[in-house]
Amino acid sequence: MQDLDDLTNTAMKEAETQVPTTPEHVGLIRRFLRRSNDYINYKVGAITGAGMGAIVFGINYYMKAHELAESALAGMKQYGYTFLMGGLFTRLCEYLGERIENRTIARTVAVTVPSVLTITATYLVHLLLKKSPEPFLSTMPTIVIAPPAFAYWNYRTMRNAAPG
Repeated sequence: MQDLDDLTNTAMKEAETQVPTTPEHVGLIRRFLRRSNDYINYKVGAITGAGMGAIVFGINYYMKAHELAESALAGMKQYGYTFLMGGLFTRLCEYLGERIENRTIARTVAVTVPSVLTITATYLVHLLLKKSPEPFLSTMPTIVIAPPAFAYWNYRTMRNAAPG
């Protein structure tokens, strides 16, 4: 058995020397987050994800399931989806509002395009995953919340970018 222990210890020492211990991995993660920040607004994604996750939890717990675990899981899935997609579409709203010269067209496009994409994506997720018995009703919170939220965010973005 001593030979097996020696072999295991030798293998472990060799493995430790082969694993890079430099901060390159940390730098890689930071570069990824910095670069992805051009495409995803993480702060808004986290805030809207928490809001939509709470709404989904509430709907599932108080109106449907009355089961804590099932409702919490639905809320967490909604949080993850909204964190990524909400952050992505918010960044798209900012991008369109800043890049289009005509301010009226910029406001219209910057609100309409992300709203339509958000509503369509949400509806398709509920329709295609077949977990929702009523995909349209499951999409209603997004239909109600997304356009005014993008309008507010576009107004805020354009106000902060205004000269003077």
